[in-house]
Amino acid sequence: MDSEPFALPAHPGPVLLDARGGSKVGYHIAMGGSIVGIVAVSLGGLFLLASTQANGPDRNDFSGDGYSDERSSLIGAGVVLIGTGIIVGLVSYLAVRRNRMTVEIH
Repeated sequence: MDSEPFALPAHPGPVLLDARGGSKVGYHIAMGGSIVGIVAVSLGGLFLLASTQANGPDRNDFSGDGYSDERSSLIGAGVVLIGTGIIVGLVSYLAVRRNRMTVEIH
């Protein structure tokens, strides 16, 4: 595919253009991963918020931590979702940035 004509600054001798195109499929997969990361972090936050509304310290729980199984499960799931979401989101964001078209003039 030809481009529109353009002017280059005065340069003695030949000029080399090195162009590399990105993949549309790779771009969309990486964008989807970024969205999944954002959703996972949001869900993790909701789980942590729900853990504050869960039943209070279980009076019959003698494990010493004072948390009920429900609250502990919500906190654990929230932390895992937030951690996973951050990792997936960052990796996908970096993949999106790498998958751009670049042109270098030598």
